Amino acid sequence: AGDDLDYVRQPIPFGRLRRPGGEHVSLRALASTAPRLLVFLNTGCGSCVTVMGLLPGFIAANPEVAVHPVFHAATDPERIPAWMETPLFDEDAAISQTFGVPTPAAVLLGADGLMAGGPVVGSTAVSDFLADIAGELAEVREQPVAAPEAPAPVASGAVLTGTVLDPDEPLPRSGSAAAVRGPNGELTFTIDLGGEPH
Repeated sequence: AGDDLDYVRQPIPFGRLRRPGGEHVSLRALASTAPRLLVFLNTGCGSCVTVMGLLPGFIAANPEVAVHPVFHAATDPERIPAWMETPLFDEDAAISQTFGVPTPAAVLLGADGLMAGGPVVGSTAVSDFLADIAGELAEVREQPVAAPEAPAPVASGAVLTGTVLDPDEPLPRSGSAAAVRGPNGELTFTIDLGGEPH
């Protein structure tokens, strides 16, 4: 996905998956809080077993992306590896058909409501896809975080204009304030409300 310059991001399609507890969640709602990697698997598929072996390391190294193995709704939960804490179930293979994928396959849902990568099909393609995602995340982590800009110092004699509130007046009055830097570096203000001296 990272090297495909022609990848056009499309809106996440409509559709829903079932959580282990029985409740349903739409693809868009699922991705609304974080990027989601859906990995379509079949417990009886040799290539899927290969992909399953790649997921624990990817999950540990890339916490920014939530990984969800997706199984057909008829899958026996006892056959799902215990380390898969967030599996989802595809009822009637509706989501697989939406993406047009068999197993193994993977798609990346962006948190901005758009597809972020895939679909890719086959153990080799999924492996390369995971490597691409990991590489992109590593690059993002290496980028320095910009320090917040310090406020510009106020020069001696600078005049700040605005509205000054007088506690004895019911409404604000227009005025100005002059900032003056003292000999010891202290900053004092002279306030002029346009009336009596303050």
